[in-house]
Amino acid sequence: MKSSFNTINCRRNDGSVKWQRFIEQCPKVEEGIIPFTLADCDFEHPKELREGLQNYLDTMVFGYTIPTKKYYDSVKSWFFRRHHWELDEKSILHSPGVLPAISNSIQAFTKEQDSILILSPVYYPFKRIIESLNRNVTEVNLIYENGVYNLDENSLEKAIQQNKVRVIILCSPHNPIGKVWKREELEVIVELCVKYNILIIDDEIHHDLIMPGHQHLCLPTLSEEAKARTILLTSTSKSFNLAGLRTSIVIIENDELRSKYENYARHMESGILSVNAFGLKATEIAYNECGDWLDSFILHIFENHKLVKVFFETNLPQIHVLPLEGTYLQWIDFNQLNLDEEQLVDRMEKLSNVYCDHGKLFGANGKGFFRMNLAYPQDIIINALKRIEKEFKVN
Repeated sequence: MKSSFNTINCRRNDGSVKWQRFIEQCPKVEEGIIPFTLADCDFEHPKELREGLQNYLDTMVFGYTIPTKKYYDSVKSWFFRRHHWELDEKSILHSPGVLPAISNSIQAFTKEQDSILILSPVYYPFKRIIESLNRNVTEVNLIYENGVYNLDENSLEKAIQQNKVRVIILCSPHNPIGKVWKREELEVIVELCVKYNILIIDDEIHHDLIMPGHQHLCLPTLSEEAKARTILLTSTSKSFNLAGLRTSIVIIENDELRSKYENYARHMESGILSVNAFGLKATEIAYNECGDWLDSFILHIFENHKLVKVFFETNLPQIHVLPLEGTYLQWIDFNQLNLDEEQLVDRMEKLSNVYCDHGKLFGANGKGFFRMNLAYPQDIIINALKRIEKEFKVN
């Protein structure tokens, strides 16, 4: 499969959430300035996916639709090939998105004022969902030392004890820091969850986007104990940029957990177990035919990461680019510039015309960081880096 990541489609006027938010925030921004914010991309979809969906559109009747055997086989084959996980079809459920599935899980397994734990800095909708459902947020900071993040086992257990935590939401790989959890770190989390009878909601939406030299472990494959208390959520929305098709996968191997989740979801008026027919077919095609495209995409992201890292090391060494192990989201530390948050944002956006997600969105310990979407052609990234250099270079 031949793939080119040298050009992007113009999405300024096609309803793209990323672009519409950007234009609303910066209505006077000049042409050619690109938002490095929301985690989607503007590359053309794989040819196999476009042609497969066109054929489906030409022949399909879009009445009420449920997953087919071909669809389930594609999911099972993908997980076996990519993640060495042999799934039972009955374990595979669906949701219009990972976030609705998180909300569904919280409501099915907890009550108001229960404590739900997140590891900060982390994808900010987690906290918003917990608070909107009148549950209590327990936030444990990851340790940031020598330019990398690690799990603080003592702080984690202390927080679990003090707050009587009922659920942990795990982000794996971890957004925004690009961390792929090590086996021993996952073992610590599972051991604590077994000890204190905690459910794990495992957001693995980025788990197919693993950089060379790293290996992702789907949490339920870790052990029988992990399988017994994990709800795993994923989607093709990041791997193949299909978020607009509103189709996500919920994997629950434990019969009791799955039954409770399904029973709750069936009573939701929104039909939260249902997804759209086009999303199911797109997932099937992507899993069956687009693996080579994804491999090329990952290599492109990794080259972009190396480009950004070398650029800052060479030209602005006080800005630290963290290792990228998974996702296509680069976490960058600007704290050594010793600027307050308002100054930093002004110089990035108003003077450099570079728009990334502000680190403080992901938690108080994200202050002084930016999250940069690397899913762009290299010339666009180089152009942005040069504008940053021009503004922040110490003469």
